[in-house]
Amino acid sequence: MNTKFKNLILICGNEEFLKDKKKNELLDALGASGSLNFNSFSDENLDVDEIRRLTETAPLFERYRKILITDSGLFSGPDTGGDAMCEILSEIPESTVIVFCEKNIQTSNSLYKLIKKQGDIFKYENVESLKGKEKNASKAEIRNHAAEKLRSEKRNIDGRTLNMLLELTGYDMQNLSSELEKLVCYTLDRPDGYKITSDDIDSICSKTLTDRVFSMLDMKLRGNTAGAILALEELFALKVPAIKTLVLLQRQYNQVLCVRACMDEGTGDAEICSKMEIKDWQLRQLKEQASRTSREELYRRLEECTQMDYRIKTGDIGDKLAVELLILS
Repeated sequence: MNTKFKNLILICGNEEFLKDKKKNELLDALGASGSLNFNSFSDENLDVDEIRRLTETAPLFERYRKILITDSGLFSGPDTGGDAMCEILSEIPESTVIVFCEKNIQTSNSLYKLIKKQGDIFKYENVESLKGKEKNASKAEIRNHAAEKLRSEKRNIDGRTLNMLLELTGYDMQNLSSELEKLVCYTLDRPDGYKITSDDIDSICSKTLTDRVFSMLDMKLRGNTAGAILALEELFALKVPAIKTLVLLQRQYNQVLCVRACMDEGTGDAEICSKMEIKDWQLRQLKEQASRTSREELYRRLEECTQMDYRIKTGDIGDKLAVELLILS
C-alpha cells in the first residue's frame, strides 16, 4: 500500500449514502477488511483508554493501524468527550489512521478543530439541506451520477424520463441508487444502448403509499375516475386499510388547498416550500394538481372526507364503501 493518508479523517453530514460510500472507499484503500490492525468503535462501545492504547501500538506487518469510530457523539458539543480525545490524538503517530464517521457535529467543537487543522474532513449534505447555487449544483451532480450509472451499464435515459425517476425517488442518493439498480436488473435482457422508458419505471420502481394516493388523486382531478378507482382497488389489494387511505386522501387535499391558496396570494415557490416543509419537486406536482381545481372545490372535497370519516366512526357506512364513494363523487 503506497497511498499516504492523513492520520485523522472525519466524514460527516446528513447524506448517508455518500458518507457510507466514502467510508468504504477509505477502508478498502487502507486494507481494513480482515486486517489484524483494524478496530471499530461506536457510541455503544466507545473506550477512550483502549483507543489510546491502540494509537500507541505499532501495526503488525502493515504500514497502518486503522481505527474506525462511528457516531461517537464526540463532535456534538463542548462537553461530549472531545477534549479528552484531543489529548490522545494531538500527537498521534504516523502509523495510525483514525476515521470518524459522524452525524451530528459542531464546528466549534475542539475535536473538529483539531481534525480541520491536522487531517481531512469530508462533508456530504443532502440536497434539501442546501440552498441557491450550491443546491442547483448538487442536483446537477446527482442527475449526472444517475445518467453515468446507467451508461456504465450500457443503458440510456432522456431528461424527461430522468425527471420522472427523480420525482419518484427525490434527490436522495440511497433511494436513487436502489431504483437505478432495479432498472438495470429489470432490463438485463435488453440490447446494449437500450433507452429506459417511463413504462420501465412504472413497472419496477417502488412507489410509497403516499405516492400511490397522490397518483389516485391526480387521476381524480384529471377526470379519470376509472383510473382512480383502479388505483384504489390496487391499494385494497395491497391490504392498505381503507381508513388509512382516507387519512392520506384528506392530507393530500389539504396540501393541494394550501398550495392553491398560496398561488392565489402570489407567494413565491421558496416560501411555499419553507412554509409547508416540502421539497421543490413535490411543490411542482402539487401546483399541477392545484391548477386543475378551485379553492371552493377543494373545500367541498375536504368536507366530504370529514363527513365520511364521521359516518365510518359512527358505523353508518363501511370504510371501503366510503372511500369508493369519495373517489366516484
